[in-house]
Amino acid sequence: MPIRLIGNEISKPSCDAEVRALRIDHKQNIIRCFEDDKVVFLVKAPIWVDGTKGESELLGNFYAEILRQAENNNCQSIVMPLELHPNTFPNDIIYPIAIKAINEYLNNSDLTVYLLVSDAHKFKSGFSLKDKLQEYISKV
Repeated sequence: MPIRLIGNEISKPSCDAEVRALRIDHKQNIIRCFEDDKVVFLVKAPIWVDGTKGESELLGNFYAEILRQAENNNCQSIVMPLELHPNTFPNDIIYPIAIKAINEYLNNSDLTVYLLVSDAHKFKSGFSLKDKLQEYISKV
């Protein structure tokens, strides 16, 4: 499976690239830098307004662009947090968009994506977010 879920409690796997939130105001949404032998993408995710401004498409394209840039930098694997920045999108909206965009990109790619999922997210049913996402990924 090209998408693998990892939790915060597990140390990150050794990868060629990593995605981190860009916490400063910058005109570019994706900035590439290097740390040791790794490409680091500092990213500023699109912001949810009200759902009528094409936000879902922007977010899907954003995830695909990160993966495209990783491949353009000859990366074979990447670690990316599922939530690129807190409060940018409602959780029930961001998860399906991200998984769908990543899966669609990976249909024509050998890139391995490790999605970093916080185990702090629990649903009222008692299932963790990781369980729910794993179930969703297997259906896509």
